[in-house]
Amino acid sequence: MEIRLLKYFIAVAEEESFTKAASILNLTQPTLSRQLSDLEEELGVQLFVRGKRKVTLTDEGLLLKKRASEILALVEKTEEEVKTDQGRLQGTIAIGAGETSGFNDLVPVIHRFHTENPDVKFEITSGAADAMKELLNEGLLDMALFIGPASLDAFSYIQLPTRDRLGILACKDSFPDKPEYIVNSDLCGKMIGVPARKEVRDKINEWLGKEQDKVQSFLSHNLVGNAAKLMNKDTLFLITSQGSVDAYDPQKYLWIPVKPAVEFDCVIAWKKSTVMSGAVKTFIQELKETYQGGE
Repeated sequence: MEIRLLKYFIAVAEEESFTKAASILNLTQPTLSRQLSDLEEELGVQLFVRGKRKVTLTDEGLLLKKRASEILALVEKTEEEVKTDQGRLQGTIAIGAGETSGFNDLVPVIHRFHTENPDVKFEITSGAADAMKELLNEGLLDMALFIGPASLDAFSYIQLPTRDRLGILACKDSFPDKPEYIVNSDLCGKMIGVPARKEVRDKINEWLGKEQDKVQSFLSHNLVGNAAKLMNKDTLFLITSQGSVDAYDPQKYLWIPVKPAVEFDCVIAWKKSTVMSGAVKTFIQELKETYQGGE
């Protein structure tokens, strides 16, 4: 299976048309159609449903689109990594991160690194921890930021100075006089939403203690954004880390820490025994010098 054919396939899948894709690729429509028919024959499956107005993907086609996108992204990343220009660092450093205050520790390092190495670009991908681990293992991320209890046996990592705190996200009208903190009994009889990660939920249940059976678990979320839209005054409260709400409108929402305090470590991690570009190696060394004294 050639990279060229994967690019042709993605073009048709995105345009939903052989004619439009052929125009973008500077090919004739019959040539493109023949090339992809050969691909279907090579794979032994039908990839397209060729309708009168548009082309749609079969289940096999949808799977190939997902894998082809990953392959092409990895090829592009690899091409950038091997480029050199008279010893200057080049390429892209791909960093994954969830919603965490720990990202604030990366900001000054990224700015400083880019100033010193202007040919290096950064690609930031946001997502939940499990998704970030998968992308790390697939080589589509160079490193990722994690919070809380996390199984990192397959990764090397640096612990960052920031610790993320657990608290309650609520509509501002729910607490006209913002309390200094929330205790577990304040949530008795309330509906709550909790993070989907089991390790974090276990910490929350530990904090709730004997009050755990007195709250109504309404939903789980991996990122706060859409879940926050479900909140109305006194109807739903989200238990989440402080870093996940930093970007939300303080005129509409407020975040209150829990008591006793529950805090999570923040780490930046990368795969052990993996081949790295010069840019990634140098950036990791910069992180070590900043937060580990160069260890």
